[in-house]
Amino acid sequence: MLLLIMKENPYILGDFLFAEKTDALDFELDHIEKYLHENEYSLYLKVYNSIYGRFIDVARVILFEMSSQDPERCASFYSSVFGWQVGEPNWGYHPVTTGSDDKPGINGGIALGPHDYPHGTRIQIEVDDIDDAISKSTEAGAQVVRGKMEFDDYYLAYLVDPVGIGFGLVQNKK
Repeated sequence: MLLLIMKENPYILGDFLFAEKTDALDFELDHIEKYLHENEYSLYLKVYNSIYGRFIDVARVILFEMSSQDPERCASFYSSVFGWQVGEPNWGYHPVTTGSDDKPGINGGIALGPHDYPHGTRIQIEVDDIDDAISKSTEAGAQVVRGKMEFDDYYLAYLVDPVGIGFGLVQNKK
């Protein structure tokens, strides 16, 4: 079940929850996005998690991070093979642009892999509340590799999911 929230005073319409009563019952699913855009509604998406019996926020993957023991060689490879634009490093992190903004995809970065993640790729997931996301992750079986760290514009934490896949959590400061 999906939960779409647009304003206040929600009304349930089939599997969708709208915040304002509309004639949306006549719309098919592929028209809902167009309807939201035309009516300038903000869209927040939640998914009903039947395992936990509650709605959860849908967190978005915002970038990838490639760890390498030779980040310059790694950057050169992806730049020459795939045409990625690799920027100058900042604190050892090379920002990577993988394509134009008019196509689907994400950007990321390449950095020297730390001792706890010397090589590999992990995604970064943006969350509204990093402490809550860490708590929910560990309750579901994840392990914290690096707890909440503070940077100028965001907080960052690294975890490993129950099957060993590393990921990062990012909370932007508002």
